[in-house]
Amino acid sequence: MYRYITVDEENNGQLFYYFIKSERRPEEDPLVTWISGGPGCSSFFGLAFEIGPLHFDIKKYDGEIPNLVLHPYSWTKVSNILFIDIPIGAGFSFARRSEPYMGGDITSSKQVYKFIRKWLDEHPQFLLNPLYIGGDSYSGKLIPVITNEVIEGKFYSLQQGMTKSWEYCTSYLPYVMDIPSSLPYLFNISTRGYRALLYSGDHDMVVTHLAVQEALTHLNSSIVDDWRPWSVDGQVAGFTRSYANNLTFALGGGHTTPENRPEECYAMFERWISHKPL
Repeated sequence: MYRYITVDEENNGQLFYYFIKSERRPEEDPLVTWISGGPGCSSFFGLAFEIGPLHFDIKKYDGEIPNLVLHPYSWTKVSNILFIDIPIGAGFSFARRSEPYMGGDITSSKQVYKFIRKWLDEHPQFLLNPLYIGGDSYSGKLIPVITNEVIEGKFYSLQQGMTKSWEYCTSYLPYVMDIPSSLPYLFNISTRGYRALLYSGDHDMVVTHLAVQEALTHLNSSIVDDWRPWSVDGQVAGFTRSYANNLTFALGGGHTTPENRPEECYAMFERWISHKPL
């Protein structure tokens, strides 16, 4: 399913999304919202190159329309996923106004939460499913803010868009990076008993795992399970450390880890949402 949801009535701001049901038990499995990084990257990247059920068959690409193949490690095997194009102007999301649309970290976070609220109003059968807010790269700044909006309940209780061209990452969007640090939001989440999984590629030269580790020390959470390897099919996939307050940190892979370590990331995700140790 793909549609638009209005999140800015004044400017007719529309967020585009793809929704893919779980292949297992959609009526019970978690509902995951996925946003890509950038800021300005379409969630289509996550769908087609990382965690979605269909991938491009790039090995046989001959310059024509590429073939699609089933992805054996799709996260939709165990969860329902909403892939959301955020901010407005990224992917197929748009606003009808003559001037450029000014987005930002706080604005985008509030719009994603408004999107979740309206989407659940339209699909009440998923209201009781466990909800997870996920993404990668720059979205790591927004996810704690969105999650806090959900916790605090600040808002809680279609039409087709046209675009002249499409890019999976848009670099020229007017955008304000107004969240200097997401640690206060993550601290609020962890101290209130909500679970969080942070995974970082130890070969990531864009957002290094050492910087993420250093940031986590400022949460002052005690370590309950220190560094240990986690494995898939008898092979070490990475290393993990668990903190008090339901916080888990895992290493392995590159910048968009599910893209280059699909089997390992699927195993990590499936174990974590099932409340199993990595």
